[in-house]
Amino acid sequence: FFTGYPGIEDAPGYHVSQAYQLGIYIDVVRHFVGRNWVPAEMGIQSSTIPIGLPELFPGCRILSGQRIGYIAIPRSELHKQANHRDPDVADDSFVMTDRFDYVGTLAAMLRAYLPDGYPSARFAAGLMDRSERTLARELSSHNLTYGALIDEVRFKKSAEMLRETDERIANIGYEVGFDDPAHFARMFVRIAGLSPREYRKATQNCAEDGAV
Repeated sequence: FFTGYPGIEDAPGYHVSQAYQLGIYIDVVRHFVGRNWVPAEMGIQSSTIPIGLPELFPGCRILSGQRIGYIAIPRSELHKQANHRDPDVADDSFVMTDRFDYVGTLAAMLRAYLPDGYPSARFAAGLMDRSERTLARELSSHNLTYGALIDEVRFKKSAEMLRETDERIANIGYEVGFDDPAHFARMFVRIAGLSPREYRKATQNCAEDGAV
């Protein structure tokens, strides 16, 4: 199996999307060769390996910087029929569903698009190759709404920038999709209980105390 979309390799979130697609391919193969099968080798186009990929596929040799994304399947496995006798695998379900971090993958992909503004649910569903209804159902199974997920992604990215950079607070708001700094501040206070400025000062004080 291979995957690649010429001309968009450098698009935000592309490497995460490709890792997700390869995971789906592996899921399909597992319906034929067993739920614990892991490819001996996997290639991705990104120059870096997405976080969490080695843990999902232990023992797999993951090569970065490849011309296309791919998984290597031994010829000896190609003749096998789908295993419908495994009671833990429904005919219409993916074997990997309980192991793959759906929410984490979606969050990582959305994070890359925040500077473009608020990513709609329709846009997010397209990233995961799902309908909006299916996306809502997937998030609901994790006790999340789409709005809550966006808030979480925005907050985590902005909090990280407040802790680790000297970027102006207004610019940080723009980086997480807010045109109005006041709207950004309200979101941050609602989640953290502190304004962005107060949060930055508090984390800087903690860092200074730890350095003493």
